[in-house]
Formats: sequence, C-alpha cells, structure tokens
Amino acid sequence: MAKNSNLSQAKAAKNDEFYTQYADIQKEVNAYIEYNPDVFRGKTILLPCDDPEWSNFTKFFAQNFEFFGLKKLISTSYAIESKNYKADWQPTLFETENPLYNADKSRVKGKIFTLDHDTNTNGRIDIDDLQWQYLEGDGDFRSAEVTALRDEADIIITNPPFSLFREFLAWIMEAKKQFAIIGNMNAITYKEVFPLIKEKAFPDIRYSEQNRILLTFLCTYKDALPQGAPTSPAISNIIMREFDDIVGKWCEERNIDMKTSSIEELDVLWNEAKQLTGSR
Repeated sequence: MAKNSNLSQAKAAKNDEFYTQYADIQKEVNAYIEYNPDVFRGKTILLPCDDPEWSNFTKFFAQNFEFFGLKKLISTSYAIESKNYKADWQPTLFETENPLYNADKSRVKGKIFTLDHDTNTNGRIDIDDLQWQYLEGDGDFRSAEVTALRDEADIIITNPPFSLFREFLAWIMEAKKQFAIIGNMNAITYKEVFPLIKEKAFPDIRYSEQNRILLTFLCTYKDALPQGAPTSPAISNIIMREFDDIVGKWCEERNIDMKTSSIEELDVLWNEAKQLTGSR
C-alpha cells in the first residue's frame, strides 16, 4: 500500500500514475465475493481512469469475467498528451499490432476496452476477448461519452487520479452508482464525503431526515470528519459494523478469540495457526 506521504507528493506534482498491484485488487474483491458470491453477477462494471495496457484492474476483471458472472466489462483510458504528468511513453504490442492502431490518435485520444462475449470462439470469455477502439475525446471521466458509460454501468471500480479525487467522487455520486475506489486515507475528511457519512452512519430507515442532518453536523466540522475527534471511532464502528459481524463469525467458526474496543483497534488471537491454512 502506498504511504500517505507518497500520495501527497504525487498530488502536489500532479502525478496520478499510481498503479494498484494485482494482489491487492484480488484481496479486496475476494472479500466482497466471500460475503456475497453473486455481488458482480449480471452486472456491468466500468473501470474509468484506467490504462488497460498497464493497469491490473482490467486484467483482473477480464480474467475473472466468467467466474464473477459479469454481463459486461468496460474500461477507459486517458490520452497521454492530456495528462498533467508527462513521462516516457510508448504504445504496447497489444495496441500496435491491432489494425485500428494510429500513432497520432494514440497520443491525443482516449481508448475504450470492452468485454462481453467470446470473440475468438475458444469456448470461454477472458482477457483474450477484449476489444478496443478510440474514443472521440481524450477519455476524461467528465466528458459526455465517459459519463454515458457511467450511466450504463452498475458498478464503478478504479484508482482515480488523486488530484481529482473530490471531483471524481462527486461524479459518481451524481449517478448514484455503487462503487469501490482507492484514495488517500485523508479523503474521509473531505466535505464531499459528508453526505456519504449521513447515508451510511445514519440511514433513513432508523433516523428521520432532520435527525440525520443534525447527527451528521454534530460529528463533522466544516462539512468534514475531523481526524482524532471522539466521534471518529464511533462512526467507524457504525460504518464497519457489518464487517465486524463477518469477521466475528469467521473467528467464532474457527475457535479464535477476537477482541476489539473499536474497529480501529482489532486484535485476533489464536493458538494453533496450522489450523488456519492460507490465513494470516
């Protein structure tokens, strides 16, 4: 996991080229699958702000397309000339060996990768069936064509540009889509996260709208969640209650003691590690 100091430096330099490791994506997604094996079944997943030739998000979901039971996978990339951070770049063989390849377009146009059927007729749908073409624009998530893809998708998953995290979050929330995004841990203090705290910590099935707003204001300062405040562990416990129940049940089934005063201080103790094959 990248440290906060590194992420902050990247933001200051407008370097948004942090690529998430395949193993980290696998661990995160497997947690969702373990809780609900059908969480992605029949869904269209959009991976915006991605570089499918280099990023592991597209590779992971393409390789697990049938296992997850996906309906469609869509991934978009951002044109190299539009990026604030300039680096040495060269197209991949995946791109250059395709008849659609155009050297000039590859620098100024974004690309869209789609996967929804067996294109090579080998009897399975996987990464070898990915198809791509150039977008009309540079692939900016705020563009009309990528926004249309957002509206088509059921779930949005990506590692968005850190320098545009607030704007990207608002873009997702505007469409009221399910999402899983990676960001700086300080993102929880952003005012854009305020409505999410209200929705998750104080759901309307338990609280009146007036009380939801009041409680959220009491737990925040200037529309943000202050770090180190007494309300921080309390809100964490509310939001992570379902996670706590899942881990508690998992430990109970394996005769493991789980001790916690808050989700921020979780201790798991066991005597016979050999019984936990593959667990750490």
